[in-house]
Amino acid sequence: MATLGVALSTLVFGVGAHLLFGLPLLVALVFGSLISSTDPVAVLDVLPASNLKKRSRPKSQAKACLMMALAM
Repeated sequence: MATLGVALSTLVFGVGAHLLFGLPLLVALVFGSLISSTDPVAVLDVLPASNLKKRSRPKSQAKACLMMALAM
Protein backbone atom coordinates (compact mmCIF):
# COMPACT_ATOMS: atom_id res chain seq x y z
CA MET A 1 0.00 0.00 0.00
CA ALA A 2 2.78 2.44 0.84
CA THR A 3 4.59 1.67 -2.40
CA LEU A 4 1.45 2.53 -4.30
CA GLY A 5 1.20 5.78 -2.36
CA VAL A 6 4.76 6.80 -3.22
CA ALA A 7 4.20 5.94 -6.88
CA LEU A 8 0.96 7.91 -6.97
CA SER A 9 2.53 10.87 -5.21
CA THR A 10 5.46 10.78 -7.65
CA LEU A 11 3.06 10.85 -10.60
CA VAL A 12 0.95 13.66 -9.17
CA PHE A 13 3.90 15.89 -8.32
CA GLY A 14 5.78 14.96 -11.50
CA VAL A 15 2.91 15.60 -13.89
CA GLY A 16 2.03 18.76 -11.96
CA ALA A 17 5.59 20.07 -12.28
CA HIS A 18 5.58 19.16 -15.98
CA LEU A 19 2.35 21.04 -16.62
CA LEU A 20 2.96 24.03 -14.34
CA PHE A 21 6.65 24.68 -14.90
CA GLY A 22 7.19 23.21 -18.35
CA LEU A 23 9.87 20.79 -17.18
CA PRO A 24 10.65 17.78 -19.37
CA LEU A 25 8.55 14.85 -18.17
CA LEU A 26 11.49 12.73 -17.01
CA VAL A 27 12.98 15.62 -15.01
CA ALA A 28 9.57 16.38 -13.54
CA LEU A 29 9.11 12.75 -12.46
CA VAL A 30 12.53 12.75 -10.77
CA PHE A 31 11.48 15.92 -8.98
CA GLY A 32 8.23 14.22 -7.97
CA SER A 33 10.11 11.24 -6.54
CA LEU A 34 12.34 13.54 -4.49
CA ILE A 35 9.35 15.41 -3.12
CA SER A 36 7.55 12.14 -2.29
CA SER A 37 10.49 10.86 -0.28
CA THR A 38 10.48 13.79 2.18
CA ASP A 39 7.56 12.32 4.14
CA PRO A 40 9.61 9.36 5.52
CA VAL A 41 12.35 11.78 6.49
CA ALA A 42 9.81 13.77 8.48
CA VAL A 43 8.71 10.57 10.21
CA LEU A 44 12.28 9.88 11.31
CA ASP A 45 12.49 13.37 12.77
CA VAL A 46 9.18 13.19 14.66
CA LEU A 47 9.52 9.67 16.10
CA PRO A 48 11.91 10.48 18.97
CA ALA A 49 9.43 13.01 20.36
CA SER A 50 6.42 10.70 20.02
CA ASN A 51 4.80 8.60 22.73
CA LEU A 52 5.18 5.33 20.84
CA LYS A 53 6.16 2.26 22.78
CA LYS A 54 9.86 1.51 22.58
CA ARG A 55 9.07 -1.73 20.71
CA SER A 56 7.21 0.12 17.95
CA ARG A 57 9.85 2.75 17.21
CA PRO A 58 12.37 0.50 15.41
CA LYS A 59 9.60 -0.90 13.22
CA SER A 60 8.39 2.58 12.29
CA GLN A 61 11.92 3.79 11.64
CA ALA A 62 12.67 0.78 9.45
CA LYS A 63 9.51 1.36 7.43
CA ALA A 64 10.36 5.05 6.97
CA CYS A 65 13.88 4.19 5.79
CA LEU A 66 12.53 1.56 3.41
CA MET A 67 10.08 4.03 1.93
CA MET A 68 12.87 6.56 1.46
CA ALA A 69 14.96 3.94 -0.36
CA LEU A 70 12.01 2.95 -2.56
CA ALA A 71 11.46 6.54 -3.57
CA MET A 72 15.06 6.94 -4.59
